[in-house]
Amino acid sequence: MLETHRLKLVKPNLSYTDELYQLHTNKVATKYTPKGIHQNKVATQDFIKGWMRHWDEYQFGYFILIMRDNHEVVGIAGFEYRTIHQQQFLNAYYRIFPSYTGVGLAFESMEEIARHLKKHDTITPKLIRTNQYNTNSIKLAQKLGYNYDANWDDVINKGDRCFFNLQALDNN
Repeated sequence: MLETHRLKLVKPNLSYTDELYQLHTNKVATKYTPKGIHQNKVATQDFIKGWMRHWDEYQFGYFILIMRDNHEVVGIAGFEYRTIHQQQFLNAYYRIFPSYTGVGLAFESMEEIARHLKKHDTITPKLIRTNQYNTNSIKLAQKLGYNYDANWDDVINKGDRCFFNLQALDNN
């Protein structure tokens, strides 16, 4: 478990199925999600199991974000390995309940997770892949020190924009 001044960051497990199902079916939180919303809790459990497997193999991955003051699940954030065009990246992922967006929780959690990641991987480039219209995610990528590379536009989905931070592990 990691902590920031406002958040507890815990490893994913199936006890968070209900909260994560609510997050992954929230129309605002999933507005730019190319895969769409989860159709049922089994789909959410399958995602969680995948995240748990990544943790078992690499000792890091996505974290459940919990407010320290009221113990409410507010989102998920972290990095997992992802291969795109035969190149491996640490793919950033973050999703926050709309009622908790705009107050810096994604930035706070991603900074702490990046510091933690130094214990596991200081070589693999980090990637934030977002939709061209997701201005909040683009602003977060820039605030975290990531740089846009137009050569990667539409890499997986039409409208993809990729932000890279090859030095991010040295700067956190």
